[in-house]
Amino acid sequence: SMAGGAPPAAAKPAKKRTTLSWQEQQEYTKLSKEMEALGKKRDALQERVSGLASSGGDFKALEAAAAELAGLVAKIEEVEVRWLELAEIAGDI
Repeated sequence: SMAGGAPPAAAKPAKKRTTLSWQEQQEYTKLSKEMEALGKKRDALQERVSGLASSGGDFKALEAAAAELAGLVAKIEEVEVRWLELAEIAGDI
């Protein structure tokens, strides 16, 4: 037991990292571009879903577009989680 001994070094508050490693920087750049591309794709799909919904015509096409949109939104959220982690380290948010 560590009774009376010095606390382990890990007990010290870790200094907050404010720089990304080279690898993280590459990933951050890639994710930023990916998010931008996914965002544009999402906007276009949302427009398509709205158009199909308001025309009240092709239900199958609407269903397919809506399912694709849901998948895209889930993918964006996944990418965003990692992007936010890196952005926070980089001090961008």
